[in-house]
Amino acid sequence: MLTTFQLIPARRWFRPVDDVRALTVGGKEGMFVARPAFVESLDPPDFFADPAEVAGIGDGRSLGYALDDFRLSVDDAFLAALDDARVEKMATLPFPTNTYHVFVAPSLALAETQHHSSGHAHMMRHLGEETEAPLEGGGTVRTTLREPREPDQHVRGEALLLAARFTHFNYFHWMIDLLPRLSFLDLFERPHQIELLLPDHRLTGFQRETLEALGVRNPMRGLNCHLARIDRLYVPSFFAPGGYSRQQIAWLSRWLRRAFGVDGWPAGRRRLWLSRADAKWRGVGNEAEVVRLLESRGFETVVPGRMTVAEQARLFAEAEIVVAPHGAGNTNMLFAPAGAILIEVIPSSCPNNCYYMLTKQNGQRYGRILDPAAEALGGVLTVDLDKLAAVVDQALAAT
Repeated sequence: MLTTFQLIPARRWFRPVDDVRALTVGGKEGMFVARPAFVESLDPPDFFADPAEVAGIGDGRSLGYALDDFRLSVDDAFLAALDDARVEKMATLPFPTNTYHVFVAPSLALAETQHHSSGHAHMMRHLGEETEAPLEGGGTVRTTLREPREPDQHVRGEALLLAARFTHFNYFHWMIDLLPRLSFLDLFERPHQIELLLPDHRLTGFQRETLEALGVRNPMRGLNCHLARIDRLYVPSFFAPGGYSRQQIAWLSRWLRRAFGVDGWPAGRRRLWLSRADAKWRGVGNEAEVVRLLESRGFETVVPGRMTVAEQARLFAEAEIVVAPHGAGNTNMLFAPAGAILIEVIPSSCPNNCYYMLTKQNGQRYGRILDPAAEALGGVLTVDLDKLAAVVDQALAAT
C-alpha cells in the first residue's frame, strides 16, 4: 500500500544550535550551520570558438546555464542530529545505487537529502516517486509517495549518513558529493568512533583506495535494505548544496592531493586527451580524427577509467592542458595545478556545468565545445574538428 508524505526543510524542523557540541556531546536534536547560504559569481569560460555556446545556453533546457554571467546560489551547509531516525531507500529502483529519504516523522522527510529541496524533488520525479492526483473542479496536484514497511536494519549508537545519489558507482559523485561530507567528522570529539553509513557495503576499487589513502578507519555499514532505523543519526548536508563552493573544492583538492602525495608538485607540461574507450556511453564517434589533430599539437591519449586513483592523481598533477568529453574522468582536475586548463566536449542538449564550476573554483581555466547532434548525456559525441583546433590553439597560446 502506498501512502503520501511531505518534504520539510531542515530549518523548519530542527532547532538551531550555535555550538556543534550541543549536538555531538549533549545528545540533543538540532541543526548546526557550519556555513551560511551565499551567492557566488564565477568568471565566464576562457576558451570557446562560438560565443553562443557560452552565452546562449540558459534558454530553458533541463540542465541549461548561461556561463557568461553565472551566479550560484548555495544553501546552508549544516550538520543535523536526529534521534530514532528512519532512512528509507527510494522505492522505485531496488538496488544499492539508489538514493534515500531521511524521515523525521512518519509523514515528513528532509527536503535537503539530495543537494537541496529542489534537487530532492527533481530526483523524486526522476525515480517516479511523485505522481499527479486530480483535484475536484479540475487541475492536478503533485503528490509524493512511499511504501511503509517495518525497519529491516537497526543501527545502534551514533552514525553519520554518507549515502547520497549515485555515489556507489560513479567516480564524480563519490569524490564531489560524498567525500566532502567526511569533513563533518572534524566536528566530533571522538570522530573515529562514528559509524559511517554508505550506500552499499561492497566498495568498488576506487572507493577503497580513496578511503585508505585518506586514513578513514571508522566502522562502516552499507544500507543494503529498504528501511533502516538509527538510534542517533547525524545528517550532513552537501558541503555546497545546490552547487560547488570554493571552500568545498579547495578543501577536497588539498585533502586529496596530500593523501595521494602530489601536493606541492611543480606545474607540469603534459597535454592530455582523455579517452572514454572503456565507457559504455558518451564515447566519441570520430575519436581517431580527434587523436590525430591533438597529437599534432603534442597531446597524448590516456584512459583514466583503466587507472588507479593514485595513477590518475600523478597524471593530472603533471597536466598543463586536458581535453576531454564530459565524463567522470574530468573530476581529476582536483589533482591538477592552479592555472591548468580543461577543454570539455558536451552535448548541447544537456550542457552540464559541473566541471566548469569545479575548474573555476579550483583556480583553473576552462573551455568548452558543444555537440548539437548528441542525444543528451548518454549519446555518442562527434567533435567539430575546426572548433577543436580553434579552442585548443587559444589554450596553447595562453600557456
